[in-house]
Amino acid sequence: MSKFKTKNSKLKILLLAQLLLLTAYSLTVPLGEAPDEPAHLSYARWIAEHHRLPANLDERREAGYKSVWPPLYHILAAGPLALVGDAPPTRLKSVGDTPRRLIPTNGQTIAAYIHTVDEAWPWRGLPLGWRLARLVSMGLSVLSVAVTFTLARKITGRDSLALAAAGLHAFLPQALFIGSVLNDDTLLTLLSGLLLLTLFSGTAHRLRQSLLAGALLGLATVTKYNTLPLWGIVLLWLVWSRRGLLPRLAAVLAGAAVTGGWWFGFIWRQFSTGSTLSARVLSALTTGTADASFQQLGEGGATIWPAAGQWAEWGAALFKSFWGAFGGGGAVELPGWGYGLLALACLAALAGLARRRPPGAGFLAVYTVAFLPLPLARFILTGGHIAETAQGRHLFPALPAIALLLVWGWSAWPRAQAVRLAGVSMVGLLALTGLPRIQAAYPPPIPLYTTADAVRPATPVNLPLTETVTLRGYTTAAAEEGSLPVTLYWQATGIPPEDYRFSLTLTGSDGQPRGGWLGEPVGGRYPTRAWDKDDLLVDTVRLALLPGQPPATATLTLTLLGADGRTVAGPVALARGVALPAGPDRPRGPQSLRSDGLPPTADFTYRSTLAAVLPDTPSAVLVGPDGRTFSPARTIAGPSGLAAFFLVGPDWPTGDYYLQSPISQSPNLQSPISNLPIPITNRPRRFEPPPMQVELKANFAGQLTLLGYDMPVRRVEPGGRFPVTLVWRAETTIGQNLVVFNHLLDAQMVQRGGSDRVPLEYYTTLLWVPGEIVADSYQVAVEADAPPGVYWLDVGVYPAEQTARPLPLVVSGQTVDQNSVRLGPLKVGGPPPGATAASVSPKNPLVASFGGQITLLGYDPPSAGGEGLTLYWRAEGSPAADYTVFVHLLDPRGQVVAQADGPPVGGAYPSSLWEAGEIIIDRHSLPALPSGQYTVLVGLYRTDTGERLPATGRPDGAVALENFTLGAVEK
Repeated sequence: MSKFKTKNSKLKILLLAQLLLLTAYSLTVPLGEAPDEPAHLSYARWIAEHHRLPANLDERREAGYKSVWPPLYHILAAGPLALVGDAPPTRLKSVGDTPRRLIPTNGQTIAAYIHTVDEAWPWRGLPLGWRLARLVSMGLSVLSVAVTFTLARKITGRDSLALAAAGLHAFLPQALFIGSVLNDDTLLTLLSGLLLLTLFSGTAHRLRQSLLAGALLGLATVTKYNTLPLWGIVLLWLVWSRRGLLPRLAAVLAGAAVTGGWWFGFIWRQFSTGSTLSARVLSALTTGTADASFQQLGEGGATIWPAAGQWAEWGAALFKSFWGAFGGGGAVELPGWGYGLLALACLAALAGLARRRPPGAGFLAVYTVAFLPLPLARFILTGGHIAETAQGRHLFPALPAIALLLVWGWSAWPRAQAVRLAGVSMVGLLALTGLPRIQAAYPPPIPLYTTADAVRPATPVNLPLTETVTLRGYTTAAAEEGSLPVTLYWQATGIPPEDYRFSLTLTGSDGQPRGGWLGEPVGGRYPTRAWDKDDLLVDTVRLALLPGQPPATATLTLTLLGADGRTVAGPVALARGVALPAGPDRPRGPQSLRSDGLPPTADFTYRSTLAAVLPDTPSAVLVGPDGRTFSPARTIAGPSGLAAFFLVGPDWPTGDYYLQSPISQSPNLQSPISNLPIPITNRPRRFEPPPMQVELKANFAGQLTLLGYDMPVRRVEPGGRFPVTLVWRAETTIGQNLVVFNHLLDAQMVQRGGSDRVPLEYYTTLLWVPGEIVADSYQVAVEADAPPGVYWLDVGVYPAEQTARPLPLVVSGQTVDQNSVRLGPLKVGGPPPGATAASVSPKNPLVASFGGQITLLGYDPPSAGGEGLTLYWRAEGSPAADYTVFVHLLDPRGQVVAQADGPPVGGAYPSSLWEAGEIIIDRHSLPALPSGQYTVLVGLYRTDTGERLPATGRPDGAVALENFTLGAVEK
């Protein structure tokens, strides 16, 4: 009995340690920063608010993409959300709601939300409900570990092995991460463990055991469709048991029908459509889904087999994300050495299992491997999409089996208990290292409130500065360490149209400056274009005080500036009689004067303010990693030194920067800061255009210019794709999220392919800066039933929220009635109907070669009935350019009296699309002329250069046809 109590106490201690770690992870992981957690919340919240499941496609869209999946977990999570509600209403800032949310991080974020102090303690409303809903996952995770312990003890009969397996499960970093957030894998892992325990529970009541297994199967199925392998495992278990197969199978099905049949009846009734059984089943399962593999099945699209290199990448990603890869996209990883040790531990366990082969290990191995085909199938169906399919948590239903197998394998080695302890301890240590890594990946919350009257300034002013920005008030604090903290309370009364800056100035009673500041709100972390109406931003700024100044009182003034530095409002005197201490006598660097709320060691980035106080210095510059120097955007000078304010620009390269001044080694500089690196991390941008096949310089509304494009492939089959690269240049800060339309048009201007897209798929124009070059390469799809002929790609841009208002083109400074440009031409399938012939018999045959590319086979002369000249060309290869045919008519004196230049086939079949061996029928109308004898000269030339294609034996590139009598009869 005492031995049982000891083991029971150890298990309780283990579960308590797990619960503490789960709590630490839950508090460390910001809301929404886990795989699909916002979608799980949306589904559970919809259920909490409506007290039922979404029953049609519109409701599923409202509930989010997870509402296609079974709801058991979300019904459990809905309880805390319904209990708390959302009072007061909280507007959490999901990055996916609007591209403007990408502006604060320059689009370089792993975060699903802009985290604000609305989420901070004390929790209220939705953040409180969300935190409480996470407790559901935490409870399920603790129960799962208890099940793993019970299972391992039942199979092995050894408490030490069971405790080690439970410890491995409890301390697995990824299991702690997933178990601390909203995720349905937590319930599935518990139910899968209970099912496995049921299968290993030898009992005389076989029908009762089968009924229980079926009930657990049904519950697992209405938790997540990933339970498909469990059905195969149960069937294998039934066959292996042999006795009473059919009654036990019936019991399993009956149990599953009782616990899970209601869900399938519901979706069949509400969502099944189609004329065949398979179509109705697929529609019931997939209606409204955002899952790429489900969409592939539902739409019946072609499968693109992943490339060879993608398989190794997928395997590595699956391994990492099983053990520990945090954040919504798994971007926060464990240390590299941790994965190495884990790989060695897994190899050691496999070797140990191969040596010992304990009874039951084979079944557990089959149970584990059974969960691999689903991720593999999704990987193949999505054409090699690694991030969506290589998710180790999809193996968590087998986690109890995996934990026991690993412990079993380690136990095969000498000093088994020490080896097991080392393995579990290593995993626990890695779990602890995950916490600071997660914390470091997400910056401190933005000091922003979305609830009314959340905070009140000490000194209210309620000063409208623009139609969209109001200063509600301010608070001053005592000066400290050469700076004066001032807190400004900004409120958005609308969405600001540009990124405003502001300057603060301290002016002494003698009219001389005593200090100040320049920058964007929150030190550049929250630009005004990202603000939403009614946002209240509490912005604490550390005003730099000039060095060497005596104590004094000063007036504090504020000026609002535009993105280009122009004055928008002010200066406004906020406070008078502000007490200032003596100015600092030592230099202060940007790290000690930052106003962005980040740690001193954090890197600066685009829009950051780098403030510095430099005694005995008349000027200062920053020297970048490439040797370039950058001048301050503002300098406040005094008799004993200066305060300089640098604003990090979009073209500043990433690297370490250094302050440089003429006398940076002055004896008064007790702690020279000129040798201290100032790290800046910036988004790489291009400001020089790459080479282009075709230059256009098409300006759209003065906002961006399509400089040119590359279209290396000009021939494509229906149903195929062809590559295009568009080269854009931003002409100004673009205040809209612009979408590029790509319409593949046939000769009748009917769209036969192409789509609308954001440049680079994700790089919204809201992030572009003036002068930036964006080269956007992508594939254009052609419809499978596109008829043969010549096509053009019609390209233009429109605001995402105003699809019917594309931006007009600007030509010579004037807006024109045109909103797109045509790229091409491109041949789809074969030549246009009637443009070619398999063979021809010209009335006047001849052979004239033009540049070795095109041969004139002959011609039909103009007739008295008014028919024009017909030329017969043969392509000897793919001509190098789109040539124009010239037709010159000469009178008997050799003077050109008329000409009929034009592209072949009237432009319907440009020469660059001709293929070797094709014979082109090219008709040209001739102008009306007085009756008489005329000589006709024909040839080819490039329209862009005027250069003629040389004709064999004709130095001028012109072939003379026989004389014609026009206006009467044929020659």
